[in-house]
Amino acid sequence: MSRVSKLERFPLGKPGKQKAIAQFLQALTGKGEDTWLETLNDYRHDNLYAWHTPGERSRLVGTLTNLAEITHKAGLRSITSEAEKMIRELRAKE
Repeated sequence: MSRVSKLERFPLGKPGKQKAIAQFLQALTGKGEDTWLETLNDYRHDNLYAWHTPGERSRLVGTLTNLAEITHKAGLRSITSEAEKMIRELRAKE
């Protein structure tokens, strides 16, 4: 069993959890709780890695690259690995 499989997933489909998730993401990023709630509602039936234009895909790759660099420096290997995997998947669609 890989360590990545032990990571908890955000229960995006559970409306009762969205406020707590938004508060966690606000604490993590500094981005406002209301903004996170809006984002979570927008992607309730999609996923957080959805993109619709090449520019959106490029911004997503940039965001994930920054995340991977930060988590790598912090020694968070499982998160770094997941971010790098998603970057590879997004780049394969270019």
